[in-house]
Amino acid sequence: MAAVGNDSPGGSDVRSNLQSNPITIDPSHELYLYPSDNPSNMLVSNLLDGHNYGHWRKTVEIALIAKTR
Repeated sequence: MAAVGNDSPGGSDVRSNLQSNPITIDPSHELYLYPSDNPSNMLVSNLLDGHNYGHWRKTVEIALIAKTR
C-alpha cells in the first residue's frame, strides 16, 4: 500500500517545497481579507427604499470608508 501523498508524481517534492518556502501573509495586499470581512455583516441599519436614497448612500459611504481604515 502506498503512503498518502506519494502516489502522485512529485508528492514528496510538494511537501519539501512548502517547508522551504513558507507562505507569507501580507495584510497590505489588495486581495487580503481581514477577519472582520464577512458578507453577512450589516454596514447600515436603514434599508434602501425609493425615498431614502440620499441618506442611505451617505451612510454606506461612511461605513465603507471606516472599514478601509
